Amino acid sequence: MNTLSLMIQNEFQNTFFVLVSFVFSVSFLGFYFLLKLKKTRMRPLRNLFYIPARKSTTDAIQLGGLPLSLSIILGLSLCIIIPEINQIFSFKQIVILKRAIPISFLVTLYGFLDDRFELRPVVKLIFQVITSASISLAIASTLYSKNSSISFIILFIWNMGVINGANLLDGLDTMSIKLNTVTMIGFCCVALLYSTYEILIPVAIVQATLFSFYFFNNAPSKIHLGEIGGSFLGLISLVVAALIYVHPKNISTINNASLSLMMLSLPMVELGVSFLRRLLNKKNPFRGDRFHVHHILRNYHEMKPTTVTSLMSLVYFSSLIPAIISSKTVPIFVSYLFVVSSLIVSYLLVGSKYWITKDSIRISAKSVFNSLRKKDVTVIDSSKIDNFRLIILDEDIEREIEEIYEDDKAA
Repeated sequence: MNTLSLMIQNEFQNTFFVLVSFVFSVSFLGFYFLLKLKKTRMRPLRNLFYIPARKSTTDAIQLGGLPLSLSIILGLSLCIIIPEINQIFSFKQIVILKRAIPISFLVTLYGFLDDRFELRPVVKLIFQVITSASISLAIASTLYSKNSSISFIILFIWNMGVINGANLLDGLDTMSIKLNTVTMIGFCCVALLYSTYEILIPVAIVQATLFSFYFFNNAPSKIHLGEIGGSFLGLISLVVAALIYVHPKNISTINNASLSLMMLSLPMVELGVSFLRRLLNKKNPFRGDRFHVHHILRNYHEMKPTTVTSLMSLVYFSSLIPAIISSKTVPIFVSYLFVVSSLIVSYLLVGSKYWITKDSIRISAKSVFNSLRKKDVTVIDSSKIDNFRLIILDEDIEREIEEIYEDDKAA
């Protein structure tokens, strides 16, 4: 009996409805509990879980990622335990879920520690490396029992990118909710088009928690996700993508990988663009700033947070969903490239004006060539110099002198 037949059965549908309702209720109660900690007299609980959001202008509290992550972990654990749900998944998919759950706890732990104690960047990096290495090893060993080293390296780089990129996409109220909802819609489209119906179960669990969080994160926000939320949602998206990859399909490996990774395009583009624009402006690429697209739309175009998040979600939806639908008629990797290129163009249209300044590194064939040339250094004996002057030139004048020197040298 195939997956669709099993999911149509009344017994499954009733169990599935109860499961999703239960996850929604647990997450909602978790958010409500955090909110009530503001006024609680139970000092130990308040000291441990009450964390005012540092950058909030609405007196919001942090740590919303804790009930969100624990509710999703609970839901995925029940998927493995409940027979009516368990039988929907393949053996490899169950293995991935079993291995992902303890790793999910690790993301929740280091996110909580960072929200509570503000960990140093190097400590966070160590936790992220351990997390990414663990989930990469779990997935690679499941996909390829032999010669899994290359897949492990690729997955590790991708996991680090998605987890960090997803964390950057949580700068405004409801932003994570709307963008991740588009991602879940993308997973649903893949499920319907490629008969990977089983992934609708974890997608529904994630969406149930996002929907319950909306009541507390809608402007004016009462609760923020904190460090846990973005990283955890990135990790869960990776797990769902892995479930798609191991589903039997009559397509090539590169197309299967493109189909699985298509819904992870946004966090990778966010991280890649942020990294490169900081390098372009001679900034530390690992240090945060206020020049993300959502910051530019909010601060320079004076849009309301709700408008910004809705606009970004609409652009993301317009890039992702048509690409998934078109993947049935064109090579899937072409659809994947369309999503990535569309998002990059959208980012550049909004941000290039603010990213490229007079202090930015000018990239040209000449500058690249000059950076590769060996620099001639002449050491002069100080006894042969009577006096010297230090002249600081304007950047434009210095460039003109260099061009004159190069022309004379060529002549």
